[in-house]
Amino acid sequence: GVSTTDPKDKFQIGEGVESITFGSALNNDAGWFIGYMGMNVKRIRTNQWQTSSWMVESSGQQGYGGGVIATDAAGNMFIIPVKQTGLANYQISDASLFDRRMIGIYPGDYNESTGEIGLGYMKVQGNIVCRDLEVTLTGWWDDVFKPDYKLMSIEELELYIELNGHLPGIPTEEEVVGQTMSVQEMNLMLLQKVEELSLYIIDLHNQINELKGE
Repeated sequence: GVSTTDPKDKFQIGEGVESITFGSALNNDAGWFIGYMGMNVKRIRTNQWQTSSWMVESSGQQGYGGGVIATDAAGNMFIIPVKQTGLANYQISDASLFDRRMIGIYPGDYNESTGEIGLGYMKVQGNIVCRDLEVTLTGWWDDVFKPDYKLMSIEELELYIELNGHLPGIPTEEEVVGQTMSVQEMNLMLLQKVEELSLYIIDLHNQINELKGE
C-alpha cells in the first residue's frame, strides 16, 4: 500500500474515502468480474475465490460514495457508481454491484491476420446528456426528390393513416417501445418525412396559385 498501513487488496493508495484500490474480483460464482479499480470501494474477503462483499467507507459523514471500474472474463469493461446514503460504512454483494453497472463497454474482436479491430459497442443504463453528439452516417435521404420517387397522394396518405394509425415507413408504437433503435435510422426516417412534407407544401402552393389565377 501507499499512504496506508492497512491495504484491503493487492494494491491500495490512501485510506478512507480518499482510497483507490486495485485487486482481483474472482470468486466461486462465475459471471461477475475478474479485476477492478475501486474509488472508495474495496472488495472484502478472506481468500481469492470467496464470494465477497464490497465496502464503501463513510468516515462517519453522510454523502460519501464511490465507484468501480471492472472487467469480466470476456474482456468487457464496466463503470459502476455506488451511492452512499448513510453515516456508516456500506456493504453490497457481488451480485448487487454487478446490477449497478451504469456503463458497459464491449469491444469488437481483434483480427490477428489483418490487425483490424471489429466494431464494439457501449451500453448506458440511463440517460445521456451532452452538448453535441456526432454520428458517423452510412446513408442519406435524397431519393424523395428524384423524378421516379413514388410519393403518395394526399388521399392515399389519409387512407393509410386511417387504416394503420401511423405514417408509412415509420414503425408502430408496438414495434419500438422497449426496443433499441439506431439514432441514424430514426433521423433518416424523419428526414424522409420532412422532404415528403416539403413536396406536399409545394404542390399545395402551386394549387393555390392556380386558383388565384382563375
